[in-house]
Amino acid sequence: MEKTNLKAVLKLNIIFFLVISSIHLARILAQWDVAINRWQVPYWLNAIAMLILGLLIFANAKHLK
Repeated sequence: MEKTNLKAVLKLNIIFFLVISSIHLARILAQWDVAINRWQVPYWLNAIAMLILGLLIFANAKHLK
């Protein structure tokens, strides 16, 4: 992959992961209820998702340099 293309993809990944992580954070702070087929999604699951997204953001930023 071309270097400029790679940088563009990494930047797009970082933006995407930040948006999704912000949604998870908003759900925790606003205490929105989410149910999937009568199963109540716990808030700690969002915290784990935020941690994973944070690691993905860090990895993409590290390769961006």
